[in-house]
Amino acid sequence: MSYEYIAQQIIDTDYILILTGGGFSQAAGLDYYDEEYFKDIYPQLYSVGFRTLDDIMNYNQEYCPDKQTKWIEELKWGYIATHAMITNYNYTNNQNTSEVYQYLKKIVEFKPKDRLFLTTTNIDNFHGINGFDSDQVYKIYGDYINLQCSGPCRRDAVFEAKEYYQNILKRLDKSTLKCASRDIPKCPHCHAHMIVNIKGAGSTFIQDINNQRQQYMTFLRKAMNSRFIILELGLDSTNKMIACQFKYPLEQILFTNEYALLIRINIDIDCETDNELILHNQKQYISIIDTQYGNIRNVIDGVYMQYLCKVYDKALK
Repeated sequence: MSYEYIAQQIIDTDYILILTGGGFSQAAGLDYYDEEYFKDIYPQLYSVGFRTLDDIMNYNQEYCPDKQTKWIEELKWGYIATHAMITNYNYTNNQNTSEVYQYLKKIVEFKPKDRLFLTTTNIDNFHGINGFDSDQVYKIYGDYINLQCSGPCRRDAVFEAKEYYQNILKRLDKSTLKCASRDIPKCPHCHAHMIVNIKGAGSTFIQDINNQRQQYMTFLRKAMNSRFIILELGLDSTNKMIACQFKYPLEQILFTNEYALLIRINIDIDCETDNELILHNQKQYISIIDTQYGNIRNVIDGVYMQYLCKVYDKALK
């Protein structure tokens, strides 16, 4: 299928659902497995044995990988605040790495607000800082924008994080990345330590604080019998929870709605599922294998250029 075909389908469709995973953030420049990036941004953590952002995700050992430096709260929060400010507030300072998000937004922004929705497994806020309306985004795993009570002591013990991060960074020891002990966030209600409001909190995770899942389900009910495009970008096909909760149910729409179209761009594919969809109706399914997430950038760029051409041609008529 050509970029022109995809652009025309997006223009003609009534509803668009965008699903993004880690591959889409990676396509925009945030690679959780990039050792050089980690060494450049976090030399303090590199010196104590961490090598990538992935190494530090949900790390809960008593000592850092060097087995000598304690993984204390001051060091943990120094990292969290620094990482959160980069990925949730300051990311668009680097225009090159957010270009793919900007193009995606321009392709779909002509749709009325109630006909566009975005679901993501990412815990960054790249969608928000690139202009997507938070009311149209369901963040399955939460994000760094909110902190919560570690208990939690109550269901509404969730708080905006930015001020806490700013206080940490004001007194951050940049030579060690340790914050001041007094700046470690405490719950305003019970004074227990706080944690980031993301799925990694385990059973204490306060989920869906803004009723985003209900908005997502309402959108699906309206869209599933209409002309409907599902645009899946960099979603992990090996994650069974994601597959069972989101990918497979959405694929079933193709069997009940002949006007639905699934466009899938991932680093790998579920061969059995892909073959089944192709056999059902090849016109309803476009799968692009992306070996290094370069294809996501290329496809979004190509579709955007074709979209501009079509809009320009229409304006001339």
